[in-house]
Amino acid sequence: MSLRTYVLAGTLLALSICQAQSGGVKESGSSTTKTRLQPWLVGLAAVVGFLFIVFVVLIVKRIVYGRDEEEDSESFKNHDDSSSDDENEVKQTNL
Repeated sequence: MSLRTYVLAGTLLALSICQAQSGGVKESGSSTTKTRLQPWLVGLAAVVGFLFIVFVVLIVKRIVYGRDEEEDSESFKNHDDSSSDDENEVKQTNL
């Protein structure tokens, strides 16, 4: 990405932090009462937000660095070959 993209992202992040600290955008003519969320709801929202971010990162990673089907089939073939060698060995376990 270019420097311009990083500067824009940093500016938007700083702006959103400042807006969140000041209480958000306020309308001059409205008389709304502020309500606070329950602590368990804030925690639930944080967990859901975190899981959503992880999900998006994993999807993007899968798209960008996608696996080849040949690599997947080779790993299964290698696993099958090694398991046939183990069948001839005697394994002893203690319960």
